[in-house]
Amino acid sequence: MNTLNTWYNSKLASYADDIDTNVGFCRDRNLQSGNWSSTGSHNYAAYGRLVSAKTPTLECSNTNDIYTTKVGLITADEVSMAGGVYGTSNSSYYLYTGQYYWTMSPSGFTSTGTARVFCVISTGNLSSHHVAYARGVRPVLNLSADITLTGEGTQSNPYVVS
Repeated sequence: MNTLNTWYNSKLASYADDIDTNVGFCRDRNLQSGNWSSTGSHNYAAYGRLVSAKTPTLECSNTNDIYTTKVGLITADEVSMAGGVYGTSNSSYYLYTGQYYWTMSPSGFTSTGTARVFCVISTGNLSSHHVAYARGVRPVLNLSADITLTGEGTQSNPYVVS
């Protein structure tokens, strides 16, 4: 969280009035099935949605999993909706960077207690990796409903918050 707060404070603090800190970000800690155990392996619900069923959602099914802050990480569901499919390379969607970066969505635990989290890998596909690996982050924020955007959202004419 320190990395995100440092980034926010250096890049976006002057836009604080345009950022909605009440909407929240979803930790998405529901299990795909069964009960959590410190000795057994299990997958989180996002694993079932994104790996097995390929049905991403923007709904947070557990209100206890919503935390409010000024900045968070992108979710695996958001990556999937943008074109990052689990196990399928894609270098032509707007979230593709050619680099590895973490999402905030947990994937599961192995029977040896290794935590896995979804990330985007260099080929653009969504993957699940051990949390000990070094990866970048993709910060996201929620804009207030009353802001105005100008521009076209292109590289030559990006959106500007006003």
